[in-house]
Amino acid sequence: EISDTGPGIAAEDLSRIFEPFRRVGAQTAPGVGLGLTITQLLTQIMGGDLTVTSTPGIGSSFRVRLMLSESAQEQAPEDPSGDVAGYRGTRLRVMVADDDPVHRSLIEDLLTPLGFSVTSTQDGPSCIDRARSLRPDLFLIDLAMPGMDGWELATHLRAEGHSRTPIVIVSANAGQLQRDWPDGQNPHDAVIAKPISVPLLLGTIGRLLRIDWLTNLPEIEPPAALPPEHSLTERHLADLRQLGAIGYVRGIQARLDELATELPQADEFITHLRALISEFRLADFMAELDRAEAKAKTA
Repeated sequence: EISDTGPGIAAEDLSRIFEPFRRVGAQTAPGVGLGLTITQLLTQIMGGDLTVTSTPGIGSSFRVRLMLSESAQEQAPEDPSGDVAGYRGTRLRVMVADDDPVHRSLIEDLLTPLGFSVTSTQDGPSCIDRARSLRPDLFLIDLAMPGMDGWELATHLRAEGHSRTPIVIVSANAGQLQRDWPDGQNPHDAVIAKPISVPLLLGTIGRLLRIDWLTNLPEIEPPAALPPEHSLTERHLADLRQLGAIGYVRGIQARLDELATELPQADEFITHLRALISEFRLADFMAELDRAEAKAKTA
């Protein structure tokens, strides 16, 4: 989801902004009016959707929702389950070195409410100076800084006595994060590419500092029971399972619409399946099909 604080879009223009070459409002920005059209087409090709909400004078919010396959390769660290509310233990100190004040503010706004003490510096020398007195538990260092880059700063920090303090290098250029170091001489513990993924950042911090996160687990409504006398047939369930196996959300929604017309007596169950798919809860959707199939076989 991407939101802005621009002039907003009038209600009558919301459906037209995805049309090719269509532009609304002031025509001062560059472009020919194809960006949203292409984005919507690509999103639909991948079985997802692109929606927009806007309030004139306040801003607009665009949301892309996709069902992506899980990588077969192990990816670590994973984000904590649920919404992170804090962590157990003493307060941890994080030092951020970044010449961009916006990036520094983003990190502060993210970590401070979770209980971290965040200190920000704009360059390498000031980071080294502040670290002597603060003794941080973790460094987040931007790679591209004037004068002293992130690699140099990390090397200096190791020489200054922070040999055991985790150092995370951050860069907007993913290619710069790939660097070969002689065995045992790399000055950092992890790398993260910008724009920073919040789950990846929290997962990295949690792994390096061995954090026991406190989370607000989302409340999941109990699944609606399938009326025994109105069970979907095994053929219906197989159709939905096949679409769910490939994550084809639009196809699932279309098939549910057909079933709602064909089987009005199963409206409660179909409505429940629609709600799961609208939230992209595919695992829960497939689990409901399993329950329904088991019930259909024992009926």
